[in-house]
Amino acid sequence: TRIHRPAPTNRPSRTTRAQSRPFFTMGVDSYDPRVTHQLLELLYRHVSTVLLDARVCCDHADKPAIDADDVKLALRSRNTFTFTQPPPRDVTMRLAAERNAVPLPPIDARAGVALPPELGQLTRQNYRVMTQSNRPAKRSRLSQSPAARASYA
Repeated sequence: TRIHRPAPTNRPSRTTRAQSRPFFTMGVDSYDPRVTHQLLELLYRHVSTVLLDARVCCDHADKPAIDADDVKLALRSRNTFTFTQPPPRDVTMRLAAERNAVPLPPIDARAGVALPPELGQLTRQNYRVMTQSNRPAKRSRLSQSPAARASYA
């Protein structure tokens, strides 16, 4: 017996076309193929958590099976705690007007960056350059004490 295998084509599979349909409806022409898998993972997690929440609602109501009301309640609950909406524009504008009504403090008359005193700065000079003029006088070995001379010997 021979197994009939269709010839390979460059046409994407039905599953691949179904996965990429949301991108085409939004006008996205090019995307990384891994984005499709990430989107599927997100959808799988969201659907599974909603169904688990629906099972909890069903168990709480002592029903034998999950129905549409359980799923709707789980969706409302999940969306309330997962996805947040920004406040309405008029509320944002009112809060901005209240905040902008308070004047900013005046700018200090000093120009430049305000730095702490030199002792508190990590960028201060922490070394001294020795020059011929500020080098300590070299003491000869003869002017040293006999004990100091003995330590050199």
